[in-house]
Amino acid sequence: MRNRIQCRFFSGPVFCTSSRGALMISLGGFKFLKHTVSKDGIKTRWWCGTHNNRSCRAVLYTIDDKICSIKNTNSKVSFLLDRPTFFTSKIGARLMQLRGYHYTRRSVCSSKVRWLCTESRDRNCHAVVVTIGRTIIDRHNKHNHPPK
Repeated sequence: MRNRIQCRFFSGPVFCTSSRGALMISLGGFKFLKHTVSKDGIKTRWWCGTHNNRSCRAVLYTIDDKICSIKNTNSKVSFLLDRPTFFTSKIGARLMQLRGYHYTRRSVCSSKVRWLCTESRDRNCHAVVVTIGRTIIDRHNKHNHPPK
């Protein structure tokens, strides 16, 4: 019972607390516990709490509660970050989030959907992702800005 987590259901990473009140991230069945925060308070390091007793060296880094990198981990957790999350904006536009970047639906041709980075106009970002359903089939993911 001591490792029971109290969180709401979301797809992708979930920020929650353990039964003892420790901050943690639940990602694909793995738990990452808060380890250190940078001096400026922006970047946070999280270590693997699921397999730490087995010398697991997996580490997540977040900036403003968005995962920006994963180090020393198996492909299962890295693969989860490559899953897009779909949602609707306040004004009803379809949006997609992938690795901390947001995309807006640009065009639909039969079952293919072309998504452009939301910073394409403001920052002249040319990142594009093409999906069929919830599966990514093509991506040109070179951004000229950090994730949101």
